[in-house]
Amino acid sequence: MKVNEIMTTGVEKIESHKTVAEAIDRMLELHITSLIVDKVGGEDDYGIITRKDIIKRIIVKNLDPRKTKIATVMSSPILTVHPDDDVVSIAKLMVRMDIRRFPVHDGHDLVGLVSNSDIFRAFAVQYHENKG
Repeated sequence: MKVNEIMTTGVEKIESHKTVAEAIDRMLELHITSLIVDKVGGEDDYGIITRKDIIKRIIVKNLDPRKTKIATVMSSPILTVHPDDDVVSIAKLMVRMDIRRFPVHDGHDLVGLVSNSDIFRAFAVQYHENKG
């Protein structure tokens, strides 16, 4: 099974100069757990801000999300995977690196996001189809 068969398309992005509060609002509005932080320029890297980042770097440290910029708490640079990568290999990488999601980059653009939930769901469906 390949990443492009199970990934979520339509990656949600946010700019690094926005506040963490804006990221929280967007995540709640869209019912998602992470946002890709867009590149600032051509040489810049993508970043990511997740629920875990907000808990670890804002809530636990008692920082004000309305005054804290995403750039100060996001993870960057981030690892990306290719749409043609094997899902089992990506699952192993997730476990080894303790990462729950990877942006999917086709060599030109971000085309999706693959999460541990996507992998679990795909294998659960496969298990039920082959059961019996």
